[in-house]
Amino acid sequence: MQGNKKVVGLSSLTAKILCKKHNYDLSDVDAAGKEAFDTFREMRRLENVREKLGPRLRPVANYQVHGILLERWFLKTLINLSSSSEYSIGQPAMGAGIPFNELVEMAFGLKPFVPRSRLYFMLNAGQNIYSSDKIEFSPLYQ
Repeated sequence: MQGNKKVVGLSSLTAKILCKKHNYDLSDVDAAGKEAFDTFREMRRLENVREKLGPRLRPVANYQVHGILLERWFLKTLINLSSSSEYSIGQPAMGAGIPFNELVEMAFGLKPFVPRSRLYFMLNAGQNIYSSDKIEFSPLYQ
């Protein structure tokens, strides 16, 4: 299965692996994920409007996204997509489809993200960003 793409529905991003209390405990994380993607859509919408108007000086548009909550949302989503799979989730491996406890604690905000476990975004100056409403998930294997 390595290297293959799999299309999943929105319901797969919200796997039924948590009890009501723990699901509620992550509601701020889910809200931040939704707000972040709404912000990304608004940024793209404004850019599309500005492209049609042609080059000219415009006021700078400022946007804010709650970075730590967004990182926790991505981690929660990674755990949801990977739970009950044939792959280990984190190091040290707890077993196929079972997340490393520290990852769960980070998703719930009980522990801070450790170095090299954060969400990173890189691009070159002048590079175009093409966006769409989808998430691509590519597990890394060691």
